[in-house]
Amino acid sequence: MDIKRIDNYISNDKIEELIAYFKKLSVQEQQEFMQYFIDKLSKYQMPEDNLKRNTVVLVLAELKCNEAVPVIIDLIQKEAESSYIGTLVYALQDLECAEYLEKIDNLLYKGNYEVRRNMLDLLEQNKQKMSLGMRKKIYFNLEKAIKKYKDILLGLYLAKDEMFDEGGY
Repeated sequence: MDIKRIDNYISNDKIEELIAYFKKLSVQEQQEFMQYFIDKLSKYQMPEDNLKRNTVVLVLAELKCNEAVPVIIDLIQKEAESSYIGTLVYALQDLECAEYLEKIDNLLYKGNYEVRRNMLDLLEQNKQKMSLGMRKKIYFNLEKAIKKYKDILLGLYLAKDEMFDEGGY
């Protein structure tokens, strides 16, 4: 396995080349390749290494490397408030991650539009794979968030109406 070549492909966002290179490796080398990528995921510094991390996670997803799921979930949890997790959530759509989704269900109502949309797609794809208990927990968390945001919105509308009568500034 040529680490220099792999790192060059990663640095230049060469996803197709990485997949082609992987396919030429022996079974043992393929396992080493995937472990190398999994190890790299958590070592990248954001935002400097965002493109490299995105390349690595997309390759892992393309290769259906389910062993990467716990690392991806951990990164998402650590960076939940970051604007650099959209691709991590997206990559989970190609992986077996149903048992982990309650750990990141708050992404349905936190983060940017891309993160929320990818999370909704991910939950829809895995709805039948989740246990009834997990679906109930996610449902109750969502209900709690809806109540919280309704209260916040009500306060905002009241403030607007009291401070700015009929659109006046």
